[in-house]
Amino acid sequence: IRHQIASKTMGNRLANRALSILEEGESPVAIPVLLETSTNKTLPSTLRQRAVRTLNYVKGDEEAIAPTLINLLKQEKGELLQQVIETLQERKVKSALPALKQFVQESEDVPAVSKAKDAIANLSKL
Repeated sequence: IRHQIASKTMGNRLANRALSILEEGESPVAIPVLLETSTNKTLPSTLRQRAVRTLNYVKGDEEAIAPTLINLLKQEKGELLQQVIETLQERKVKSALPALKQFVQESEDVPAVSKAKDAIANLSKL
């Protein structure tokens, strides 16, 4: 799977198929591959974003993914950043609350700040 994700193919078809297989399998063994893909800056942003989104479909411990997603929250921009925030919210990663609050205070990315505020509100209710 790692090899397929790293392969350069037209439209990243091989990588997208590999991510689809991981998504359909819902297995926690996919988490390390998805986390590696999401942080690999040599891959296209769209693949990294899809890897983060796929984390919503695999079963596993939220705390296993929290450190990587929190680091991405601090480092990324644009649609990938917004997907990170959505995934933190959908997976109910309460340990991300301090990082989300800090992000809201420091970021000037209006769409991402709006998503982060929604995530904070929803995670605070848990």
